[in-house]
Amino acid sequence: MDLIHKGLKFLDHNRGLATGLAAGIVMAALMFGCQPTTGSLLEPGVKADAAAFEREAITKANDLAIVRITIVAAMDKYNADAASVNEEIEAGWADMERQRERTAAALEVLGGLAQAGVSGELTPATAIGSVISLIVGSGMVLAGWDVVRRGRVIKDLKAKNGAAAPKAE
Repeated sequence: MDLIHKGLKFLDHNRGLATGLAAGIVMAALMFGCQPTTGSLLEPGVKADAAAFEREAITKANDLAIVRITIVAAMDKYNADAASVNEEIEAGWADMERQRERTAAALEVLGGLAQAGVSGELTPATAIGSVISLIVGSGMVLAGWDVVRRGRVIKDLKAKNGAAAPKAE
């Protein structure tokens, strides 16, 4: 009992020294004995040490890279779709313009024929020439339309089959 009493008396007499030694031992244990941890990136509420946190950071970065690739692919598809729609719109406007020109040409020929009839200058040769002009003009327009139609059919076949379209013989 005497030894315990002397020990407690020593601690009471040297409180500062005892407290400093105890604090030093606790800090050394915390510094060397405990690894730093932080909140997990993948599991909220769980603490992760440095190695686990590094693995989680790599996983998260890879996930973001996959999302970026998906977004870029979606943007490429959108751009291709937009270009295709723009081509279709331009082709539609061009087709309308060709139809307007064809109508104007037919009206011009018919108008010339009508004018010749009203003015009294309509002869069989004039009428036959106007009709031949109308037939040739409409034939040329329809031949041009057929070329455009065949081009579209070939383009659609290529898109559908993913291979070269059959050659015309």
